Amino acid sequence: MKQHYLAQTYQSGFLDPKPTPGHDPYTWIYVRAKQRWKSKAPKNFAWITDLYTVFQADGTREDMIEKLLGAYEGRFTTAMRSDISRNPLSDDDRIGVAGFMALLLIRPPRFIKEFLPRVFSDEATLRALTENVPRFAEALKKSFRNPHPKDIATWFATLTENEQKLVILRLLIPAVEKTAQKLYDLSWLFLVTSSNDRLISSDTPMSFTNTSGQAAPLDLQQIDDPNIEIAMPMSAHLALVLHHHGKKRSQSAGPANPGAAADLNSRVLWQSRDFVFTSGRSFPGDEELSAWTARTPMPDLSRIRVLVTRLAK
Repeated sequence: MKQHYLAQTYQSGFLDPKPTPGHDPYTWIYVRAKQRWKSKAPKNFAWITDLYTVFQADGTREDMIEKLLGAYEGRFTTAMRSDISRNPLSDDDRIGVAGFMALLLIRPPRFIKEFLPRVFSDEATLRALTENVPRFAEALKKSFRNPHPKDIATWFATLTENEQKLVILRLLIPAVEKTAQKLYDLSWLFLVTSSNDRLISSDTPMSFTNTSGQAAPLDLQQIDDPNIEIAMPMSAHLALVLHHHGKKRSQSAGPANPGAAADLNSRVLWQSRDFVFTSGRSFPGDEELSAWTARTPMPDLSRIRVLVTRLAK
């Protein structure tokens, strides 16, 4: 069963406005490994078979997670029908967007299928996270009878891929509502770009920027840090910026300043891993593509160790 980690409804905000006659609507994808653009319809892009499905011992499919994702995607779709540039989102729509964003943080395939299984199988990484990230340590205590890193790593390594996925999803899903509430409580600013300034999205659409200029372990998603600004492209011409300044839960909208599209695109580009996509084969800031493709990303497990080490200093 195809399961999209970037919802088709979200991708639809980045469709080419002038598609080739006779073709399904499509977006343009720039893949790092191939260093070229390719057009694809949302139904054919950003999906993996049974990414969120768990199989019971008798082979029965359990698609509870997919159903949950579908509910959040429906609320996001409803919210995006609003004219956000003119009218603030209703409270229900704001909740829907916050939930959709919270899920985006945990949906990438490499996060579920590669990164987290390696974390839980690696005693050294578990130990570093437990000692330096209080929230992680608390989550382990709530989920495991014996939260000792060595015991968890030894036990997790004995599980099948399906069993590992079940453990991971059981840990992640309860955190979604807490994360969504934190996002909901921040100040929201919607920026509308001109028709010539298209925004890009990627395999990891949300970017975290430290506005103080200091080094910070952004991959640990420090949403509570007052210096962290979160940005997410909602469509090719609409971006949402969340920050701690101003009134809690405030909401405003306006035209993006000159250069804003290039800045937002740079944030998305440099935190993305495998690809970016948008409504055409060019965008403000695309001169950075060659440097981005030339950079070899640090393996996720190595990066998290570096970030946790910084926390300990």
